[in-house]
Amino acid sequence: MGHHVAAMDYSALRSLGLRSSEIRCYALLYDSGPILASSLATQLGILRPNAYLLLRRLEAQQFVHRTKCSLGPTLYTAQPIATAMAQLHAQQRQSVNSLIANQEISNRDIR
Repeated sequence: MGHHVAAMDYSALRSLGLRSSEIRCYALLYDSGPILASSLATQLGILRPNAYLLLRRLEAQQFVHRTKCSLGPTLYTAQPIATAMAQLHAQQRQSVNSLIANQEISNRDIR
């Protein structure tokens, strides 16, 4: 693809709580396009179980999308950085709103 994750994006990704190994994984996915976990592991120089662990963590944070082919393997694709950050921001906003609502309920119960 050749889009490359810019240096400032590394900083933004780190500020969102991604570990350096997750950023490396995301950057490789972002640059390579859809890829198998085994190919990702080889390119990162890590064991396949560790690649799956990274992919699951990135998928949970909505930085990676998984596509299961009907008769073939699962392919992993990086979400565009802006999309992933917007989704993460929406999740965080929802969590904060939930915490505020729970706090208001607790405050009413105390009174």
